[in-house]
Amino acid sequence: MEGRPWSFDRQILVLKDFDGEIPPSQMDFSFSPIWIQVHDMPLLCMTKGVGSRIGESMGVLEDVDVAGDGEGWGRCLRIRVVIDITKPLERGRSLQLEGKHVWVSFRYEKIPLFCFNCGRIVHSSKGCPVKQSLRSSSSTAVKEWGIWLRADDLKRRSGDYNIVNTINDAN
Repeated sequence: MEGRPWSFDRQILVLKDFDGEIPPSQMDFSFSPIWIQVHDMPLLCMTKGVGSRIGESMGVLEDVDVAGDGEGWGRCLRIRVVIDITKPLERGRSLQLEGKHVWVSFRYEKIPLFCFNCGRIVHSSKGCPVKQSLRSSSSTAVKEWGIWLRADDLKRRSGDYNIVNTINDAN
């Protein structure tokens, strides 16, 4: 269950732990844990605390991938959140830091096909139920969702991760 989300034939495959007391017709398969990369964060904000607040506002927070000291280093902060896959993917959000607004963008690891029209993971653009009038747009219109929301998978930091190990590994 740790390797989720999974996909089959480029569609999301949601599995749940067995619960013999719930009839299959009442089981809810609309939630899945996903690693989300938070990009363009000021270095002072790349902490477990800030990651926790962002994750909790998106769904059920499972983890914040930081070093043992609670600090995140690298090009992004990774958070694992159980999200509702029937809702549009969030593209990012504005954080207020010392009176200033800073936009941070989100990228999602291992997400399967998703709809570029409405941002939902549960179907592709071909099967989108959004009205045709909303889907048709001029070629100059900016799409809200696109391939840029897919992230490269990053390795999990270990508890003793530090920037020196990263430099040594690169050499």
